[in-house]
Amino acid sequence: MRSLSASAGSILTLVLSASIHGQSCVPDWLPTFESGDLHGPVRAFALFDFDAGGPNPTTLVALQAYASTTSDLDVDPANRRPVQRWTGRRWEPVGGPELESVGAATVRGALAVYDPDAEGPLPPALYAASRSLRVTRDGRTSYGIARFDGAAWTHVSMGFTSGHVSILDLQVFDEDGPGPLAPALFAACDHLPAADGVHNLLRLRDDAWSTVGSTPLNAAVANLMVWDPDGAGSMPERLIAAGLFDHSADSPPGPSYLALWNGAQWEPIGAGQPGQPGPALGLALFDPDGNGPATQELYVAAADNPIDGTPRGLLSWNGQQWTHHGVVPEFVEFEGGQVNRGRMAVHDDDGPGPIRPALYVAGVPSVISTSARVSRWSGSDWSVPGHDPLAPNQSGHRYPVVFSSGTKIEAFASFDLDGQGPSTATLLM
Repeated sequence: MRSLSASAGSILTLVLSASIHGQSCVPDWLPTFESGDLHGPVRAFALFDFDAGGPNPTTLVALQAYASTTSDLDVDPANRRPVQRWTGRRWEPVGGPELESVGAATVRGALAVYDPDAEGPLPPALYAASRSLRVTRDGRTSYGIARFDGAAWTHVSMGFTSGHVSILDLQVFDEDGPGPLAPALFAACDHLPAADGVHNLLRLRDDAWSTVGSTPLNAAVANLMVWDPDGAGSMPERLIAAGLFDHSADSPPGPSYLALWNGAQWEPIGAGQPGQPGPALGLALFDPDGNGPATQELYVAAADNPIDGTPRGLLSWNGQQWTHHGVVPEFVEFEGGQVNRGRMAVHDDDGPGPIRPALYVAGVPSVISTSARVSRWSGSDWSVPGHDPLAPNQSGHRYPVVFSSGTKIEAFASFDLDGQGPSTATLLM
């Protein structure tokens, strides 16, 4: 994420858009959200329908990690709240002071939309998760995750009583497809305390938490994704977990940092194959040849493999073999005992136009010499999208943004912000 200056706490969110005021143009980074209302690093984005099927369009929501300091006492308390919505002109808080950020700004976080009672009368709800979150409501306090009920934030299940609940990702998944089970909300965790009775991957269904598998994955889970391994074939969708774990009780020990949940047990993905990735911290599904004969592949942002020496970077699994697409420095890191996920997003620059969707990566491969922090993988080659924000653009304007040496892109997503409107999808970071 980019800050306005080395000392300012404000965050400038940039977008990559293929159209400006309805006119076609070369995609470039634009300071679309320069209202100055966010005061912490953005950790996650989501789209949420606040009027549950009413006439209003879905709204962009951001989770910010805000750490109060003595130098920002003049900041409006409403702007310090962790979950903010974009009105079209400015950011405003979602809910009231019952949800607050009480941890350091370095923690990770996630947002998800989930219907807690499936076909019941409750509308889908917005869930926010981060180690820094604290909910105070109905005379009690809980930590780590909260649900927005349409008016205020409330506890999820009985709530976690520990202030060290670290949830890194959220994913909705229907384990039995057309079967009788309702979809569940899965939470990827980083060593949750045993006192809360939970571990590294949790399932929320019917307002109750449970573990996944006969024994949980044995280390942090960084990312979750739903994947259909055989596309249009007969196999149902599966839940993919990526992280620091090397096995669960359902699979033999070994360097398997990816696992597939088939609804009954964990299965390793591509284990033992040449070029297997190391600790896997980011996931994406991408079709490298668009409408060509290739099928959608599983892309992984991985650290160095300590077993066979496969270097960190971007790798893909086509169901039979691993392919390494380049070393990407700083794509994935372990910093202060916390996981920095490799951020990726599939984005279509021109919507219905001739340009195929591409995979955008929060990092630049070593084969490209540039100060940029974002690169574009077309399925066959690398490029850097847009101008270098550290240098003047064609009009001589230099955006007031800088990358510090320790800056990480923490949120990366592609959304159609105007729904049925004329604009194409927008890439946000």
